[in-house]
Amino acid sequence: MRLFEEYLHRHNLHDVHVVHHCSAASLVLNTRESDLWSALLNKDFSGLMPPYAVLNVRWEHNDHHPGHYEINISYPIHDGYKANLFCTSSIASIKWHEYESYILALCDRLNGFEVVRDHRLISLAAWEMFVYSYDNWFLNQGGDIKYLLFESLDKENSFEKRLGCCHELIKKLSMTHNSVVRAWKFDVCGKINNHADWLANLIEQKCQKNILLLK
Repeated sequence: MRLFEEYLHRHNLHDVHVVHHCSAASLVLNTRESDLWSALLNKDFSGLMPPYAVLNVRWEHNDHHPGHYEINISYPIHDGYKANLFCTSSIASIKWHEYESYILALCDRLNGFEVVRDHRLISLAAWEMFVYSYDNWFLNQGGDIKYLLFESLDKENSFEKRLGCCHELIKKLSMTHNSVVRAWKFDVCGKINNHADWLANLIEQKCQKNILLLK
């Protein structure tokens, strides 16, 4: 527990919006509302929508000038394995002294998005993004690969079974398709390694506040 977290806990303060300064942060977002994606990314998503997207916050250090924060959204491209698995859209480049106010305003813009928090769900979200980008590639594979794939995507299966099928399939692919496994490990899993629970808390606090105000 950090010093300020201990202070807030000791004084029973629960509605304080605390923005963390960090070198890197990521958060998996989900929504099936195309207008939310369109408004956030300023792009038409009336057609095929990505299943999830990753919000990225990255600190850019500069030895000669004050550093700044780069904030972007990465979302998977359908059948992107032919070129790029993800499209990254810049949201903002923020000076360090504007960072906190910007993050609070961004949380309001994310009202309506689901924040993926459970580590199992984050792993499965990453897997769905990977499959979305390799859709036609998987379509052309053999039945044994397809069986594990369908079981990993079947939401009627338990989290443990779905994750087990993911791991088994990755292990199977590592014997014959190393480039595919590398894309999974570096291009997809690498994007979710900096899960920011503090940012998830902040978004949920702000969105709950908005809901109460609307009522």
